[in-house]
Amino acid sequence: MICCKKRKDLTDKIVLVTGGANGLGKELALKFAQLGCTIAIADLDIENAEKTMNEIVTQGSVARAYKVDVSQLVDIENLKLQIEQDLGIVDIVINNAAILYTKSIETEDPKELEKIINVNIMSVIWTTRVFLGEMKRRKTGHIVTICSMAGLVGSRHLHSYSTTKFAVRGFMDALYLKLNGEGYGNCIKTTTVFPWFINTNENIEKYATKMYKYCDVLKMEDVVKKVVDGVRRNKRIVTIPGYYYLFVLKMFCCKRRKDLTDKVVLVTGGANGLGKAIALRFAEFGCKIAIADLDTENAEKTVKEILTRATCIAANAYKVDVSSLEEIENLKQDIEKDLGIVDIVVNNAGMLHTKSIEKEDPKILEKIIQVNLMSVIWTTRVFLGEMKRRKSGHIISISSTAGLVGSPNLHSYSTTKFAVRGFMDSLFIELNQEGYGIDIRTTTVYPWFINTNDSIKKYTNKYFKYCVVYEAKDVANRIVSGMRCNERVITIPGFFYLFGYVIECYQYQFNLRPYPI
Repeated sequence: MICCKKRKDLTDKIVLVTGGANGLGKELALKFAQLGCTIAIADLDIENAEKTMNEIVTQGSVARAYKVDVSQLVDIENLKLQIEQDLGIVDIVINNAAILYTKSIETEDPKELEKIINVNIMSVIWTTRVFLGEMKRRKTGHIVTICSMAGLVGSRHLHSYSTTKFAVRGFMDALYLKLNGEGYGNCIKTTTVFPWFINTNENIEKYATKMYKYCDVLKMEDVVKKVVDGVRRNKRIVTIPGYYYLFVLKMFCCKRRKDLTDKVVLVTGGANGLGKAIALRFAEFGCKIAIADLDTENAEKTVKEILTRATCIAANAYKVDVSSLEEIENLKQDIEKDLGIVDIVVNNAGMLHTKSIEKEDPKILEKIIQVNLMSVIWTTRVFLGEMKRRKSGHIISISSTAGLVGSPNLHSYSTTKFAVRGFMDSLFIELNQEGYGIDIRTTTVYPWFINTNDSIKKYTNKYFKYCVVYEAKDVANRIVSGMRCNERVITIPGFFYLFGYVIECYQYQFNLRPYPI
């Protein structure tokens, strides 16, 4: 269940916005004014600060502009006295003032470096220091600081800027803990905002386009909306886009990758498509590869391709109907005789049909259930025993994003992929309860559509024409990389797991379509 906090009323609140003359600061000032707030704008650019003030006043709200060097403690102390005299006691502080340079740390002018430290870090410290005392006395207040995605992960040619934003992030974390430790956590709120690049000026757009050409620059109105909503809901952290915080945490929390040399890997459905790409990728790490597929001709071609790679020790192809328990049992014996005991099972074999449940041939429906679901159950059942005996192993199952959220005209396929998801979740819990959780790992993979054949292209062009179809090689690389880190869940793209749950929770309440059809 997703619980949304009630938005608090901001009517008559006095809001201080540093760097409010232009860009994001200006738009935040305008938005808070629309919500009935009284606005104090602090900026060295007094000309544009007064223009923003006049714009607010013409809307019927109260505002004042102050010429302030926010990097100077004395200026901030004087600002507090002036605002209290003109408007009253500040309720909300928005630490927005900042400067950005895109030079390397070696070529940056020392004076510019000192300036960016003072404006981006010290202004936050001084403003918080000066206005926090009154908030504590009144037991009410909110401190908002605009950080950056560069405060979550370093950015190229933004050494000084990223340094300051990491510092701001640390300051706000420490402030949050301090307020809670002193008993002010329920009355004085903190919000740290981590936005992606915003279209505030041409320099930022040029930089973002050059360094991150596949990522869109954020629209100002979208960022303002998210920030104000975060303040009204008392959110401690706001990332824009929202999933980015977890993405960064996951990136830094990656475990040490395990060595795969000499491991015996079984890949079902490994003759073509994703299965073939996975087999080739494991071979690059010195694994012995067993390919199980009914298409022996292409399975043997894949084996020949694998054996040409210097890192591969051995590879064999086996003609197997993976939906048959008996054939899987025979396969186990053959692999152990030829290659050794299987260390890693990759349940990849699958079928996809795009007919509706009413029109699907009953025999094909049964076949999809057998291949997509029962093969996973039989393969796991047959090979798990030896893994338990040796207290070592890894089981990987390829589900689909259709196993997270239902897809149009993929009733049977989506049903089986949801079932695989349930099976793997239960297997994970069972292994942990039996004491094998450390020794035997499970990984469930939820990829978006992969460019493996023409029917998938036709389907995605019809239903998801604005969404990228992934290449099998790229998906295989991500799967093997995640498996080496013992990741339990892999979604491709990475944010889709959370997205799937959000859609699942909300589509029934608001009649949302899960995909843009």
